[in-house]
Amino acid sequence: MGGQPLASPPYPTDLPLAEETLGQLFAGAGYRTGYFGKWHVSQHHEGYLGWSKTHGPLQQGFHEGDQEFGSHPYGDPSRSTAAMSPFAEGDYGADPLTEKARAF
Repeated sequence: MGGQPLASPPYPTDLPLAEETLGQLFAGAGYRTGYFGKWHVSQHHEGYLGWSKTHGPLQQGFHEGDQEFGSHPYGDPSRSTAAMSPFAEGDYGADPLTEKARAF
């Protein structure tokens, strides 16, 4: 519309440590905080979407976390095909990411 091309916003490769995250906000209010999954606001570390050792969620207010990708096909190449096979309607199979977050 209007002939204006879309422009991608600048992508933060390392969220500045001065930025207050929800983890910091809630931890400051006395909550125990957890973050599970991809952290898309830092440079990759030791692999695709690996958490940064200096700018990851554990450095920005989250007490506990895991960078598990869950049942996504690129999450764990050693996961069996059966674990990612089509399921019956309403059955979504086990998901390691969900289980870790639930345990937290």
